[in-house]
Amino acid sequence: MRVDSEMTCEPPKDINANNVQHWSRHTKELKQSQVSKALKFVRHDCIQYLGKAFETMPELAGMKSDYAQAKHIFVCLPLNTATEFEFFGRVLTKVAFGKDYNSSEYMIFKHKDGTFECNCQAWQTKAHKGEIVNEGANCSHILALYYCFKMRKFNNEHGAEERHMKPDVE
Repeated sequence: MRVDSEMTCEPPKDINANNVQHWSRHTKELKQSQVSKALKFVRHDCIQYLGKAFETMPELAGMKSDYAQAKHIFVCLPLNTATEFEFFGRVLTKVAFGKDYNSSEYMIFKHKDGTFECNCQAWQTKAHKGEIVNEGANCSHILALYYCFKMRKFNNEHGAEERHMKPDVE
């Protein structure tokens, strides 16, 4: 697809289970757009802020050496019918998805230099191949986080709700 200044990219008018990005085991390729999947994460409140979780969640201490440059941590909860998700002994809430699409959570790390890293397979595969775009989203989880930032979800100076300014775990 060619993209230039005369073209625009519009998201789907209706976000549903049929237009979320997924891996097709039959064709061995991604189906649907990364944008539609990221918007689902946003719509179902799957992006949660953990704050400086390495300091406040001793359960994550084993990961600190792998992500030593992480300044802030977010989690992307799974798209499924659950409204609560247990994360290292803490219960996080989200909006239920229409079906059980997946059951895995992914952690997103914001490094001190402002870049983001996700522990999902897509991001890690790109990193292994040397295909990471430092200013880019690189996976649907980070793209969803960018949308949350655009919506000012995690910034109280721009109208974010108080509950989004505090880490979602205590």
